[in-house]
Formats: sequence, structure tokens, C-alpha cells
Amino acid sequence: IHPDSVVIGISCMFSQDWTWSRQLIRAVRRRFPHAVIVAGGEHITALPEYSLRDCRELDACVLGEGEETLTELVRAGSDRAAWQEVPGLAFLAGEQFVRSASRSRIREVDDIPLPAWELFPMSVYLHPWNSMGVYRGRTMGILGTRGCPYKCTFCSNLQMYGQTWVARDVDAVLDEIQHYIDAYGAENFEFYDLTMIIRKSWIPEFCRKLDERGMKIVWQLPVGTRSETIDAEVAAALYRT
Repeated sequence: IHPDSVVIGISCMFSQDWTWSRQLIRAVRRRFPHAVIVAGGEHITALPEYSLRDCRELDACVLGEGEETLTELVRAGSDRAAWQEVPGLAFLAGEQFVRSASRSRIREVDDIPLPAWELFPMSVYLHPWNSMGVYRGRTMGILGTRGCPYKCTFCSNLQMYGQTWVARDVDAVLDEIQHYIDAYGAENFEFYDLTMIIRKSWIPEFCRKLDERGMKIVWQLPVGTRSETIDAEVAAALYRT
């Protein structure tokens, strides 16, 4: 963390990780007593009031997709009165739990800039211990789609994303992959999509264009996907690539 940081974001994706995230937040607060500490992710989105009361060092919770909410929070700075006007945010005003208006899902996902990986120590992120799936070389995480239209009772998707599923442009995804190959020597791409195979036409197009570009990579779906749209055509495309 940069010593002059004024806003620090921490993710907590799942409740099993909360005790560790809480320790991290408290350690960050000791080092940065005047910074705004904000948390996001699936656990935070599902239990914002609990998270804020259980860890008073935490200033605010970003609910659901974070790109637009976090950007507006940074612009608002430490002005808690202005936080109430930022959709998708939760915080404590004294002992009162405040939850701002809900934020709509991002529909134009291709307009979201690529992650600024150049600001990170990529030798660590590409290491085998950071791989979620089967380690098959220098690994990068990536998203081709966002959300899931289903309502599985065991899943936190409804709290995090709702039922809107949005796919990126296939060429934009392949351009991102090529960038990671060129910049970081990436070989293995793990798609963290909740359910990448929803619109049947998207996967065959992705596989066909992957072939056309001659991109010899490994790609995986370590989070899993739905089986309903995996027919002979889709299965053959997956196997081929």
C-alpha cells in the first residue's frame, strides 16, 4: 500500500474469509489511521451491517459491482454526508446503519477499462500458488461474462449481481488475453465467470476466433458453469480449444 493512500479497498469474497479480512482491516487501520477503508465482495454485499459493526475500523461497504461505486466514493472522499448520495454504499453514521440507494448493474461491460495490472507485482500473481484451477503455466484470471440468471439456493449471486447476465464482446476478451500474453508471458487463463456458458452462440464464437488467431493457450472454468447449453457442438468446441 502506498504510504500516502487516502482510500484503501479490501475484498472479502466469502464468509469463511471474514476473520482474516477483519484482521487485515485492523492492521491497515493501525498503519493508516486517517485513511478511508472500504470493503467489497460477496460477503460484504450479503452482510454489510454485520461487517461494519463487527469491525469498527471499516468505514464503508461497496455493495455488488464495485467499479462505479468505488469511483464515486473516492471522489466524495471522507465526506460522509456525500456518501449517502453514492448508490451501492453502506456505512455507519454513529450507531445508525445507512444504506444508500441500490445501484443498477453495469450493462456496457466493454466500456470498463482493463485492470491496471502494471501497478501490481505480477511475478507474485502469476505464481502457481495463486492459481484457482489446475496449474498449467503462468496464470491470469479473467472475466468473459458477468452475473448469472439462475437462483440456486446455495449461491450468493442474487445478493451480489441479481439475475442479469452480461457477456463481453468476444474480440475484446481475446484482445485482453493477447495483451497478457505479450506483457506477462501468460499461458493459462482462468475464467472466474459465475456461468460463462449461458448464451450458446457466445462459446462457439469464442472458440472459433481463438482458433483463427492461432492462440495456443490453456483456458479453464475453475468456478464451473451450467450444463444445460453444453450440447455436442459446444462440447466439441471446448475440447478443440
